[in-house]
Amino acid sequence: MVPADHGVGEAEGDGHGCTRQGRRVSQTPEITAVDVVIDATGATVTVVGDLDLVSAQPFLDRALPLLDRDAGDLTVDMTGVGFCDSSGLTALVKLRQRCAAGGWQLRTVNLQPPVQRIVVDYVGLGDYLNVQ
Repeated sequence: MVPADHGVGEAEGDGHGCTRQGRRVSQTPEITAVDVVIDATGATVTVVGDLDLVSAQPFLDRALPLLDRDAGDLTVDMTGVGFCDSSGLTALVKLRQRCAAGGWQLRTVNLQPPVQRIVVDYVGLGDYLNVQ
């Protein structure tokens, strides 16, 4: 039970990134960078950090405006992503849907093994997100 002096949804942390309930609490924002490179064939979005509840919207805020350009290839490079939760998966699916609607081809590349397990093995989005 949460003590009365805590707000709804808050939990007491242990100073090491864990709450009493054992869930991870971020000390800093999970996403550290979303870099965009535009070239003649399309664009590459490189993500560094976790792709999760905190970072999914900033990721989309950088990636979606690219799709307002002439159609091409959009590559999402996830070399630097060590974790992806349902919010991150939802962001990738939204990006894929917008790509399809605008005539873009999405490629998702360089998934680290833990992220590959989530995206491809557990959820089965490998083909849909064109994981390479």
